Amino acid sequence: MRHHGEVLAPALPNLPVMTPSEPVEAATRTACQLTSELTRETARFLSLRLQRYADLELRLARSSGPMAPMDVFMDFSHQTMLDYTRELERLPFLWSRMSEDALLAMDAPRGTGRPPAIE
Repeated sequence: MRHHGEVLAPALPNLPVMTPSEPVEAATRTACQLTSELTRETARFLSLRLQRYADLELRLARSSGPMAPMDVFMDFSHQTMLDYTRELERLPFLWSRMSEDALLAMDAPRGTGRPPAIE
């Protein structure tokens, strides 16, 4: 029986509470892993290219004769094209490996039991 002034609240079903921290943590961990891997690979390639430029400078300084600098530069240009071609060939492999690691990280267990229900 209703009393005067009593307010009835609608009945709400018990819904599971989605805890946002677990998916966010997984996404953050995955993003950090991807960023770390890309940074490491970029640093590796930049180090290689800087070494090639240092080698070019030494070879140019040691070259003698009128056509020797041209030969050194042609070798350097050829090596540059090879380096960039190899790096482009590696990219699909790197991205596929990173994508696979990201999917594995997102499938990792995210806690135990059911989340608490709203009561």
